[in-house]
Amino acid sequence: MEGTRDVAIIVLASINVIVLLLVAILLLALIFLVRKQIVPLIESFRRSAGTLEGTVNQISEATVSPIAKAAGIVAAASKFKDVFEGKISKKGKRGKQ
Repeated sequence: MEGTRDVAIIVLASINVIVLLLVAILLLALIFLVRKQIVPLIESFRRSAGTLEGTVNQISEATVSPIAKAAGIVAAASKFKDVFEGKISKKGKRGKQ
């Protein structure tokens, strides 16, 4: 009976070692597969971010800058009108209202 028990323990331990090795091999394969997939994905994200940055800069130059310039011109014209009408002196102090 002890001989059968010892053989069973050896067989189960051998199966355990084999399964552990298979799990380790599968884990390494998964790690390499993920690395192989993640690196191109990160590069794709970087290219997309660069493209997006260029698009945002172009939109900013095409729309936001002219709008800001126009707002500055309107503010300057308003200030000029106030100075011309005597509401504000040229030095920035309030005159008669």
